[in-house]
Amino acid sequence: MEPIFISQDLWDIVQEGYEDPQDEDEDSKKRACKQTNEYKENAKQNANALRIIQQAVSKSIYPRIYGIKKAKEAWDVLRKQCQGSEKSISIRRQSLWRKFDNLMMKETDTIKDFHSRVAETVN
Repeated sequence: MEPIFISQDLWDIVQEGYEDPQDEDEDSKKRACKQTNEYKENAKQNANALRIIQQAVSKSIYPRIYGIKKAKEAWDVLRKQCQGSEKSISIRRQSLWRKFDNLMMKETDTIKDFHSRVAETVN
């Protein structure tokens, strides 16, 4: 989905999020106006990114992000639930490498032995 967000110029909002405007200082109306315009633009980009995320997920996953109002939060929830933590990703990666190493045919293997071992691993 990252290319979609980049093409729509929404990736920064999804990756970094945005902050709601803080209390405006009365000493600088110009700054307050600028903050309001930036907030409106960020809110619009956030809504677009959130819409894309919500449209992309299946009906079974949608309830996980239903009440979330910011695209970054929804993205983080999906990334964590779909990929897991760094530790679990590392463990899964090691497991897959181990399975891959076991798939290599040994010099003593016959084709039949190799095929049965690969069939067991895949299933």
